[in-house]
Amino acid sequence: MEQVFTDFLDPELFKANIRQGKINHFKCYLPLPNGKERIELGDFILDGKEDPRGQDILTCFDKDDLDDAVEALEHDAPSSTDKDFWEAYDLCRICPYNLIWELLSPEVAIHLFDQQNQQRKLWEETYDTKI
Repeated sequence: MEQVFTDFLDPELFKANIRQGKINHFKCYLPLPNGKERIELGDFILDGKEDPRGQDILTCFDKDDLDDAVEALEHDAPSSTDKDFWEAYDLCRICPYNLIWELLSPEVAIHLFDQQNQQRKLWEETYDTKI
């Protein structure tokens, strides 16, 4: 699975590609064993022809990413424990089809892209540095 990195795309080109379905913005979630909760693993921008289901996306995450997800349990999945997270993680490593993928609408994807650009500009202005 090849991701599209938006840092190097012209904003108008990105928006046009999203609207035309040439690229898609997905959110990936790890379903927790209680069947009621899930943890967001991340955002993935992919070629419009790519279907991420069944892909072993978990190999993209390092230990720090996973530790952050475990820490998020307290707020995002209060009924689940660290043990529940690692159990779900192991199950999805064996069967990546268990991961939940949500395709964002073009409007939401563009809104998130614009927000990220605004945050980047604010960071650059505040710290007088380029990201």
